[in-house]
Amino acid sequence: MNAWDDVTDEVDEVVGPQDLRWAGDHKVPSPAEALLLTAGQPLQDIAELYSPPRVLPSARMRGLVGCFSLDLLTGWDLMDSRVGALARQLLVTMEVQVLILSPPCTAFSQLQALWNYKRMSAAAVQAKWAEGMAHLSFAVDCALTQHQARRVFLLE
Repeated sequence: MNAWDDVTDEVDEVVGPQDLRWAGDHKVPSPAEALLLTAGQPLQDIAELYSPPRVLPSARMRGLVGCFSLDLLTGWDLMDSRVGALARQLLVTMEVQVLILSPPCTAFSQLQALWNYKRMSAAAVQAKWAEGMAHLSFAVDCALTQHQARRVFLLE
């Protein structure tokens, strides 16, 4: 048993064994499956966080190697600390050259401020902001990981 097996077992405890999910015409691996797929992989050109496959299909048509699109819709709850840590580990291990980050912006939307926040309790607004800040903080951590490795990121 090696370190990969340990992490895979830990992730299976968090997310449970899952089949590959379909996102359009593309399969999206569960966290545990993605970890197993990283062993011995060449450099990866592009990946997406907080997004089902949107850019990857187009990138692949242009000859780029796309490795993953991780989003709640594809079975990746990035706010779960262990799943988020695995996503960061995949980013480093797979040496993703370009990372596209699209964290939810709902908490920061001007429409929220104009309409919804006025109708919500102060506690509900505070909770929405805390959730938005948690997503943004995770995205910035991933961007810093890319920057420190002298790789590129795009933060939407």
